[in-house]
Amino acid sequence: MSAKTIQNKVNSVWKSICLQYKFPQFILKSFISTNTDLCKFYRRIKMHKTGPNIKISPIVSNINGPTQCISWLLSRTLGPTLRNIPAHLKNSLKLIRRIQDGDLNKNNNKTWPYSRSLDAVSFYTPISIQEAISNTINRIQYTTHHLSRQDITDLLDVTLQNMYFAFEDCIFCQTKGLPMGCSTSDILAILVVDKLESIVLSSHLVISPYKSYVDIYFQTTNEEKTDKFHHTVNNLHPRLKFQIKKPTPSPKGLSLSLTDFKDILSESSESSLEFYKKPAKKPLFFHHQTALPGNSKINFICNEWRCIQQRGSTQTTSCKHNRAFDNILRLNEYPKNIIEKTKRHHQSDLELQNAEWLYLKIPFISDRLDCKITRIFHKEGLPVRVAHKSYMLRQALSPHPKHMHKNKLPYCNLQPVPMKKYHVPKSPAGDVTSSTSEAPHNQYMITLKNT
Repeated sequence: MSAKTIQNKVNSVWKSICLQYKFPQFILKSFISTNTDLCKFYRRIKMHKTGPNIKISPIVSNINGPTQCISWLLSRTLGPTLRNIPAHLKNSLKLIRRIQDGDLNKNNNKTWPYSRSLDAVSFYTPISIQEAISNTINRIQYTTHHLSRQDITDLLDVTLQNMYFAFEDCIFCQTKGLPMGCSTSDILAILVVDKLESIVLSSHLVISPYKSYVDIYFQTTNEEKTDKFHHTVNNLHPRLKFQIKKPTPSPKGLSLSLTDFKDILSESSESSLEFYKKPAKKPLFFHHQTALPGNSKINFICNEWRCIQQRGSTQTTSCKHNRAFDNILRLNEYPKNIIEKTKRHHQSDLELQNAEWLYLKIPFISDRLDCKITRIFHKEGLPVRVAHKSYMLRQALSPHPKHMHKNKLPYCNLQPVPMKKYHVPKSPAGDVTSSTSEAPHNQYMITLKNT
């Protein structure tokens, strides 16, 4: 199976849909795949796993793959269905905010003192393609992006059934379950798990706080009900199984390690949060001499500072993890001035995050101009962002798109005018001119002439 063969299959289905609804030609070409390559298989060693055997995380890269364009379209089409899942969270920070605000820990954890988490043994492979597609289509209550249920079914089928990948000069195909590397597999798997969750939660009312991001976080009243809930979850699906993770004793109390933070319950039933990172055999981070752009390294470091700050409920724990990360950067030969620069940059980002943002709405000219304008506001410490009126995907996929209103004026000239303040009188010839005073910078005005 070659990339050209898969590419022709996917393009054929997409072209038939476009011809049926008479989509604009530029939309047809936007999602046509050309000069693609087969997906690539990579492996990442799990540094936190101990034992004589090396354990890996399989990674399938679909960059420039035959199904990448259509998979992106399907992800944007099916993404809104996740809003109807009460337990679904986009990131771990939302779960932290729920815990800190008291939504998951009412009555100071006296009612729900037993925190637990469930981790899927395998998330994609136990769920068959047809099961995932039928469950997803049944959830679509109305057409999205002007695509019918049958159109979405055809696109999902052709993308999920043709996810071949290359590894060491050999071509493989995943024969069971949802394919890895497809951006829609995650959405389909979440929808299937939500269906199972709704069944089990209706029979276990003692499981009240229940949220899901990578791991499933919940609280119950005692150990017996926890084990019963775990047993029920594992019996709902013939292949999809979950492992339960229980808190471990620590000097501060019972500690439950989640994705990137710990939920610690003290003996007095008081909950606190702390930054967490899985222990590795070596303190690895991007080395200073790594062949990455300098700005990328700075952004990675600032993001780590931000995670430590946001996931700690006390200043003491945040300072402890800040010192540990500072030592890791020094072991990776980062100069002191770069470390201090990232700290200052991180502090300025925190100040802007707490501010109320203002939006400057201007016509889109280029990304380069937007970056320059944003950099000026950021340099002055002003919470201003650049915004544009976008041409949305829903409008583009409409059979009768509403094109932008064209200016019917016969002549429109854009010219730089040095000015500081001006008023606009009308000249006898009908031109729009300006009366200006001296100004240090050039501003732009539009001169309209009747010709």
